This record gives sequence, C-alpha cells and structure tokens, in this order.
Amino acid sequence: MSTNWCQCANCACMGSIRECRCCQEIPEMESLTVSTGVGCITDHPDFRSVCLDHYVLETCYLWYNQQYGRAIQDANERYRYVAYRMLVRWVWKWLGRDIRVTLPACAAARIREQFPSADGQYLGYRDPE
Repeated sequence: MSTNWCQCANCACMGSIRECRCCQEIPEMESLTVSTGVGCITDHPDFRSVCLDHYVLETCYLWYNQQYGRAIQDANERYRYVAYRMLVRWVWKWLGRDIRVTLPACAAARIREQFPSADGQYLGYRDPE
C-alpha cells in the first residue's frame, strides 16, 4: 500500500486500520511535534513513557480494570489496548463517552511493534456499540 500520504516518514498502514492517517494530519498531534521540534509523534519525548513503557501501562491497566472490569489475559494485548487509550488521553485529554478518533498509522504501528500480537492479528478501529 502506498504511503505517499505520510508526512512524518513513519507511517505503515495495516489492513486492520480502517482509515490511514499521518500524525501530521491531526492538528493536536502536529502542534505537539512542532512544539518539540520532532517530525513524528512517535519521536516525541513523551510518547515512549506514555505509550510504550510497560510499567506505566500495567499501572494504567490496573486502574482501568478496576473502573470498568475489562480483564485482558494476554500481556501484549493488554498493553496495546491501554497504550491506544493513553495516546488519546495524552493528546486530546478527554473526548467523552463513545467519542472515538482515528489514531495515526505511525503511532499504531509503533505500539504494535512494541507489543506484537502472538498470531499477527489485530482488531483495529471499532465503532462504539
């Protein structure tokens, strides 16, 4: 699949991602990258600690599981799930109930690289139920 739409040079659009977007197409992420002088949200100094640190993600998962009772047994699946949520929280702060955003392909690919699925299958974006 062509990535000529990518402006950050880190996007990898995967089949489970319904709409491929670059972090530079999302105003909230573009402002974060510009303010720190990086070309991609995955290169932002806070991305690693917010979205890739398994200790941080495990702690966030414990809070989330206590709040909502969503137990996820597989560690990498759990970390991916929480990393996506933490990315949204970090960038948009709070969206409200059942409001979803499309994550940039670069961030989703980096999170999947850090916490790969054992079978190589990913659910991707799901509309609120």
